[in-house]
Amino acid sequence: MVYQYIERTAIPAWGPQHVQPLIAAGTVAGAMDASFSNTSLLEIFQLSTEDTDGGSGGGLEAIGKVEANARFQRLAWSTSSDSLGVLAGGLENGDITIWDARKVIDGEEESVLHSSSAHTGSVSGLEFNPFASNLMASGSANGEVFIWDIVNEFKSYSPGPRSQRLDTVTDLCWNNQVQHILATASSSGSLVVWDLRSRREVIALGSVGTIGQGGRPGVAAVEWNPQSATQLVTASSDDSNPVVMLWDLRNAQAPSQTFAGGHQRGILSLSWCHKDAGLLLSSGKDNRTVCWSPDSGEIVGELPPSSNWVYDVQWNQANPNLLSGASFDGRINLYSLSREAEEPEDPFAPQSSSLFAPALSLKKPPKWLARPCGAVFGFGGQLVHFNQTGSLVSITEFVAEPELAQQAQQLESLLENKQAAELCKERVTAAEEDDKSWQVLQILFEEDARDKLVKFLGFDKDQVKARIQDKATTKPVEKEAEEEEAKPEGDNPFASSTSLDADADDFFSKPTAVSDLQVAFSGAFSIYDKAKDIRSEDTNGLITRAILLGDIEAAVTLCIEQELFADALILAPYGSPELAARVQREYFAKRAQQAPYVRLLHAIVSGDLLDIVVNADLAEWDEVLALLCTYAQGDQFSSLCETLGQRLEKGGDLDNAVLCYLASGNLDKVAGIWIAHQKKSKRISALHSLIEKVSVFRNAVQFVDSGEPPFVLAALYDCYGEYAEFLAAQGLFDIAAKYLDRVPAEYPGDENSLAVLRNRLALTSDTPWTVVQIGPLTPVQPPVQPAPGFAPQPGFVPQPGFVPQQMMPAQQQQQQVPQSMRGQVVSSSTASPSRDPVAAAAALAATAAAAASASSKPAGPKYPPGDRTHMPALWKPTVSGLTTHLSRAKQFGAPNQKRMVEDAERRLNVLFDLMNCDDVKLKDRLAPLFEQLVQAIGAHQFATVLNLQAEIMALNPDITSSVVGVKHLVNVLKTLPM
Repeated sequence: MVYQYIERTAIPAWGPQHVQPLIAAGTVAGAMDASFSNTSLLEIFQLSTEDTDGGSGGGLEAIGKVEANARFQRLAWSTSSDSLGVLAGGLENGDITIWDARKVIDGEEESVLHSSSAHTGSVSGLEFNPFASNLMASGSANGEVFIWDIVNEFKSYSPGPRSQRLDTVTDLCWNNQVQHILATASSSGSLVVWDLRSRREVIALGSVGTIGQGGRPGVAAVEWNPQSATQLVTASSDDSNPVVMLWDLRNAQAPSQTFAGGHQRGILSLSWCHKDAGLLLSSGKDNRTVCWSPDSGEIVGELPPSSNWVYDVQWNQANPNLLSGASFDGRINLYSLSREAEEPEDPFAPQSSSLFAPALSLKKPPKWLARPCGAVFGFGGQLVHFNQTGSLVSITEFVAEPELAQQAQQLESLLENKQAAELCKERVTAAEEDDKSWQVLQILFEEDARDKLVKFLGFDKDQVKARIQDKATTKPVEKEAEEEEAKPEGDNPFASSTSLDADADDFFSKPTAVSDLQVAFSGAFSIYDKAKDIRSEDTNGLITRAILLGDIEAAVTLCIEQELFADALILAPYGSPELAARVQREYFAKRAQQAPYVRLLHAIVSGDLLDIVVNADLAEWDEVLALLCTYAQGDQFSSLCETLGQRLEKGGDLDNAVLCYLASGNLDKVAGIWIAHQKKSKRISALHSLIEKVSVFRNAVQFVDSGEPPFVLAALYDCYGEYAEFLAAQGLFDIAAKYLDRVPAEYPGDENSLAVLRNRLALTSDTPWTVVQIGPLTPVQPPVQPAPGFAPQPGFVPQPGFVPQQMMPAQQQQQQVPQSMRGQVVSSSTASPSRDPVAAAAALAATAAAAASASSKPAGPKYPPGDRTHMPALWKPTVSGLTTHLSRAKQFGAPNQKRMVEDAERRLNVLFDLMNCDDVKLKDRLAPLFEQLVQAIGAHQFATVLNLQAEIMALNPDITSSVVGVKHLVNVLKTLPM
């Protein structure tokens, strides 16, 4: 289409800028405008970057202009690294003038850089050298050809002796591959090729054909092939033979190709696209602009015709999406290949036909728009790619992370073979930051896990015992104890333990044997202290008297008051149980402030280890954990370790909190910390490390996930989904499916991405889903029905002699299941005699007969089609929302979308009928998804709509056809304004 236009009868020249498209125009010689002005102007225009064409608000306005002393025959624009370049004008009076483009735009008076009158005739050829922008070639009407150096004092020289074949130079062109080769065209029909290095004429070509009494038709234009140094094209201005000829200088006797049929009158201009040598433009006296394929000589496109001669056509070589066409109707039209034609607001109003004509429609995309190669990643690590060498599309397996993929396979193999402990050993050796975590994970697999954990914390029972023996004045009594085999309680490896002392657990719970208390005394003794008066009733005497009289409680009370706790503890067991408990309470209450170990003793005796966990100094967390490993029992151990871990986490000591959570078997807490502190720089590697540790931990503690809301492991589920997606991208579908199975089906994930991934894995051939194998059938005679059988259903052809007529009716085909997910297909032919699953065959035959009997009286819908009066409440929001969107599509949809809207309405009505009859399977799970789908359509979140459609079809394939109606509806709504 016409992108923009300039209301001028002028010679255009595109600027060399790509980002800021500029075009210059010089008043053309040999034409007058409506004002009959004799003024000659050089103007510069800037193309608008807005999405409005030039026709809607008038032509482009010049951003800079300057007067010239004559009208233009040719105009050229050179490149420059530090400015907008220079403009060279070839004028009808023979002058050549050079302007500074920047100064012209700025309106400076001294914009002319050079001016020369070397030519004695009008300048009819002008072009800058594409390799050296300081060199310029010019040709005139009297056959003169000059080479100019615009930098070195604007000197000029002739390319060689004047050629006798050149009468009037009509055009010239530099070779695009060899910088010292120049071609000049003449009105006499000759074309001369010059070698400027040797300054001579190297070859001359003569156009084919005759005019009138025998003269050759003139050559109006010449262009070199942008990619071949020996090929060029010429255009004939002969009205009787308007052709474009392709020449190959390797055989210059005749043109290698002649392009005819594109023009009815003489050709005036040529332009060969430098970015795609397969596109050649020509324009002529028949008001047409044609695009040729030089390879085949066929027309591949055409611009909208003008109302007068198109005397100049040019590609914008810096941005080939733009091209210009100048005609004698007083307009320079600027075209854009990347824009489509627009319809006029008022089709009956008088408009220029070129404004709304279709764009240049090429048979194939130009090279600068076509991809030289392309690649896209498919699901499962498949790479689809192509290149320019042919029409072949290749699909290859691509593993982006081969090392991590191998580690994932190794992890799965170790877990399946119950060798996770071996992986722990490897990671302990190689780990740095996570060394402690892997050491504790390794301990979890040990039989004496608690003892190993105590040693890991830095406590050695033998060392403590040796130091105590050194300090003790008497040796401890050695006694033999029978070691009982530890019996683990539950799945936690810390459920049972071996205490630091063999008798520590039973110290206060078992009575002491009498024989162990006997001391071998000798000699006489006095019950009372003779040094004191008995009647004075001192403390010892009172205690003695109370013991003699059997008043144990009084004796114990006096011992407590005198803080004789050792005596009180010995006496208390001979009183009541309440007395013994009282003595212990008094002992702990008074002694705990004097010796810290007494509070530990209290926690052990009373079983109140929570006091130590909650109140102990966090700097001594390892001592607390060692205490729990020694004395905590069963589930109490897990809960207390978790409490200690929570204190450490709250205090910012996350590393040690992880150790406590590992000991407690709390996956929720451990995973939360690991996920929150993953490395952000290497996401996939960090994710694999996380999954590796979590998988080993689950295996060690035999973790079982309830999978019920609320989902406390939601963050871990998201990681499972991301890791499964990564594994699927590496082609490891079976392992990906296993990790996806760890995510509850009810967990929605991020925009139902997990449901989409499940569906995609289900359609792959390598996913290890459960396959039910069905053996071949053997002929089984079904029971005789009392009533006549029903006629065979349409689409079913029974096989004689094997299956009776009472077969199941042909069912509607559902979503196809991948080959690896199917069981063995049951053939309707005679079964193999080598296998005899009679029971299965009989059951299947009976089922078929029962289904046939039931099918003889098909049940109709509960309510007639179109009825909406019985719509259940859970479906009303869905029906209302989809109906509203459908009404909008019917009202504002384009006419060419009418059939799509009608098909969507038909499919949705089928869905509404099912909802009205309450016949939608899994309605409780589907209703929220449909409501989300309606909301996503209203919010124009079409990617979410697509995911919801996939999840709905995966849950209930029976309504796939109706969901396709939703897809059609969305396709229409996408085209409507928001």
